[in-house]
Amino acid sequence: MDIFVRALPEQCTDRELTEFFRGYLKTLVNPVFQVRKLKNKSCAILTIANHYAAKQFLEVHGSNQDSKALPAKPLSFQSKPIYCSAAKNPPDPFVLQGLQQQQQERRGGGRKADDSKQNAKHSVKNGPRTHTFGIESVACGQWEYEKDRLAFLRPIPIFDMDLSCWEARVSSSF
Repeated sequence: MDIFVRALPEQCTDRELTEFFRGYLKTLVNPVFQVRKLKNKSCAILTIANHYAAKQFLEVHGSNQDSKALPAKPLSFQSKPIYCSAAKNPPDPFVLQGLQQQQQERRGGGRKADDSKQNAKHSVKNGPRTHTFGIESVACGQWEYEKDRLAFLRPIPIFDMDLSCWEARVSSSF
């Protein structure tokens, strides 16, 4: 379930908001969640995988956008009051699916027997899975949203470069 959070400082980050909400959400069966601060805006989207936990959070800390009623326990971030309400739009199905998968893995029920055999090929004893990918080209730029689509902008191509001499260790989480 998505929760719309408004009246945030524009300069706050996803990481700060994640740490802030983690403390409040631990009291609610410790659900898996994600916070996405909207760029250059004073609002964010809090996605909680467990619908029941999201409803509980809204009962305690939520306010209705149309009414002037204050929540039972108002939230304050960086000494300023913030307001949470149910989002008007449904959650992104891919984000929600990823969070639900994390929740299943946290409970220990996310693996199948075939998956564990496959993962054994790519993991160090009880360590992270590793994968090796070949590089065919390199481009420098940044990812941004154009309208509602994610796009790679301002690329700077690098030509005639022998990439075989590069050894890079990159980790990414999805």
